Amino acid sequence: MIAMKKTLILAALLLATPAHADEPPAFTLGLKVGVLLPQISTELGAAVAGGVEIGYAFPVLERRVGLYLEANYTQPEVSRSGVQDPRVAGGSYESTTTQKELTLGGGLFARLQPPGAIWNGYLLAGARAYLLETNTNGSAAGAAFGENTEKSSQVGGFFAAGGERRLGPGAFLLEVGYGFSSLPHTITGDVSTGALVIQIGYRLFI
Repeated sequence: MIAMKKTLILAALLLATPAHADEPPAFTLGLKVGVLLPQISTELGAAVAGGVEIGYAFPVLERRVGLYLEANYTQPEVSRSGVQDPRVAGGSYESTTTQKELTLGGGLFARLQPPGAIWNGYLLAGARAYLLETNTNGSAAGAAFGENTEKSSQVGGFFAAGGERRLGPGAFLLEVGYGFSSLPHTITGDVSTGALVIQIGYRLFI
């Protein structure tokens, strides 16, 4: 009788335990914030950048590989003063150009260890849709030009490398990436949005 009771208790415990209790988490939700460095492509200066990310890890290779979706926003700008132009009254002008960038994208990620490991490294690579708006304000000899605005949508890409440190229900992250698309605006010239971005953040494992 005692042996039977022990067997029944053991069976109940096994049934109550999820079949995949030790399986790495499949979903992640991340928040990132950092600094954008567009000086490698344009005159624009450093700016704060931030975004959100969701990910799904495939049920193979201990969930080391999967898909991610992201949304990001940044707003770098550049100010110019004493720009010489004989077409302008007084011979010079000053202006401020603000480049607003909303990006939506997604792609593949790969981790060195299964998600949830104490220490981990990862790579991201994907495509981005850049929703761009360039605004410029200026004046010459004390007279304002008014505001000029250009908008466009461009397709570009993004790749990054990062590291994770497990902390609570998720992981603290440090990431360095590079994103790019064309920026064919009259205000900026036919240049690129190419920029480095360094971010920290937190990824919640679900």
